[in-house]
Amino acid sequence: QCLKIQSPFFDNDNLITSDRAIFNHDGTFQLLERTDRIVKIEGKRASLPEIENKLKEHALIEDAYTISMESNRQYVAAVIVLNDDGKKMLKEKGKAYLNLEFKKSLSLYFERVLLPKQFRYVNKIPMNEQGKITATDINALFESSWVKLPEIKSHEQLAEKEVTLQLFIP
Repeated sequence: QCLKIQSPFFDNDNLITSDRAIFNHDGTFQLLERTDRIVKIEGKRASLPEIENKLKEHALIEDAYTISMESNRQYVAAVIVLNDDGKKMLKEKGKAYLNLEFKKSLSLYFERVLLPKQFRYVNKIPMNEQGKITATDINALFESSWVKLPEIKSHEQLAEKEVTLQLFIP
C-alpha cells in the first residue's frame, strides 16, 4: 500500500515511497502514515526505531516502542518494558524519576523536541494474534480513559469459596 511514482524522469522509471496512500474515486489520493516510521515533530525529522534502539540500550530497559501522538502539538510517546532493575527503580523512585532518567539519556542523541513527552510502563508491548504491534493497541495505552487494572500474577484455590491472588498493580 505504499505510494509508487512512475515517471520517465527516474532512472528506473518508478519510485516506491515509504508513504502509504489510498486513492479516491475522483483520481486523487490521500497520504496516510509512513511505513518506515519516520516522523516530523516541530520541523525535525525523527526515526522512531532509532529512539527505541537508544532506549533499549539503557541499563533499566528490556524493550521499548515509540509512537507519534498529537494533541495541541505533535510529540513522541514511549511504551517501555522495564527489566528487573528497572522495576526495582520504579518501585523505589517512582515514574517521574524514571521519565526524567530516560529523557536525560536520550538527550545525548536527540534534540529536546524529539524526546518522549509521555511514558507508559507495561509488562510487555501489546501485540495482536499475529505477533504484530498495532497502532490501535499502542494508542489505547495513552487514552485518558486507560484504566490501570491489576495483573493477576498467580492464584491459588484454597477452599470452595476461598482464593488467594497475587497481583501486580501498576
